[in-house]
Amino acid sequence: MKKILRTLFSYEPLLVYFRYFFVTKVKYNVINFLIPLIACLLLGFLAEDKVIASNINYFTICSILLGFVATILVMLFTLPKEIKEKLNDVKIGKTTYGLHQALIYKFSFIAYNMTAIIILNLIANLLQLSSNIYVILFSIGFILNSLLILIEALSNTIFCLMNG
Repeated sequence: MKKILRTLFSYEPLLVYFRYFFVTKVKYNVINFLIPLIACLLLGFLAEDKVIASNINYFTICSILLGFVATILVMLFTLPKEIKEKLNDVKIGKTTYGLHQALIYKFSFIAYNMTAIIILNLIANLLQLSSNIYVILFSIGFILNSLLILIEALSNTIFCLMNG
C-alpha cells in the first residue's frame, strides 16, 4: 500500500513546503500569519462584500508573484560560488541552515502558496463560489502572507550582501 501511495503522490513538495517553518524563526512565522489574519478579519467585519469582491484579479496577482519568485529561484540556483558561500555563512537562528538554503525554502513556499491560490480560485470559479466572501478573504490572506515573506526574504538578502 505504501509503495502504491508513493507512486501516486510525490511528497517531496510537501517536505520543501513544511521545511520553510524550520528555517524561519517562530516570531517571524507568527507575524507573517497574524498580520494577514487580522487584516482579513477587519476586512470581513468592516467592509461590505461588494467592496471586497469588486476589483480583485487573483490570477493576475498570483501569476506576477509566481513569475517573480520563479525568477529569483533561478537566480539563487545559478549564483556564483563565492556569493553562495557568503550567503551560507549566515546561519538562521539555531538551525544548521544557511541563508542561501533559507531563501530557497522561503521562495519555494511563496511559489506553492501562489499556485494553491490559483488552483483554489479556479475551483471556486468552476463551483461558482468566486464571489464567496470566505474564498476572497482566504485568498487575500494568503497573498498578504506571501508578500510579507517576500519582503522578509528580500530584506535578508540585501542586509547580508551589504554587510558581508
